[in-house]
Amino acid sequence: ASWVASASYEPYCHWESHSPRIQLLRVLIKVQLFTLLCSQCSSSSSSSGGPVYGTVSDNDGNTYQTVVIGSQTWMAENMKTTTARNGQSIPAGFVHYTSPMYPSADEVLAMTWKDNDPAQKDVYGGLYNFYTANRICPSGWHLPSKQDWETLKSYIGSDATKLQKVGAWPFSTTNETGFSAVPNDVCYNDNGSLYFQSSSNSAIWWSSYI
Repeated sequence: ASWVASASYEPYCHWESHSPRIQLLRVLIKVQLFTLLCSQCSSSSSSSGGPVYGTVSDNDGNTYQTVVIGSQTWMAENMKTTTARNGQSIPAGFVHYTSPMYPSADEVLAMTWKDNDPAQKDVYGGLYNFYTANRICPSGWHLPSKQDWETLKSYIGSDATKLQKVGAWPFSTTNETGFSAVPNDVCYNDNGSLYFQSSSNSAIWWSSYI
């Protein structure tokens, strides 16, 4: 895994099927949207008896399955809320604001859905910019840090197939942790138009700064 430290860059976690191992990276992504899940420290550890599941709800009332993996608790579904923690509505349909009032897309709430289709939300969740990703985790939860991802990576021995939902990937997976990852999109803006980079063999999530 590689992690390029630079304070002006925004971090995310990524893996691809041709090398089904977690890669931790930092890249310049000022106008891109990624999927999001949240994590928290766990008061108990998972055992050999199988995944330990729970639930958590967001501000829209959506309920997500959670799972204990080692010493951590993770959401086992991507977030799909349209409301920030402070109750503010998140505009659906990502726009790169260029007026003096909005000098950067990172300074406004913004999201969209896979292929800009709300019907996809229950499977794939929403796509959020970094500003929004830092403002939607349920109370008591947080955007995973680099160390959170590193801890997860260490627990699974860098074998991402242990995290990937069975039947959702074009290769064999076990999902033995219950993490239930599915392939997801990246959305980016080019002069006001939305473009979706879809893949059946990769997944990307936001991560917080170190």
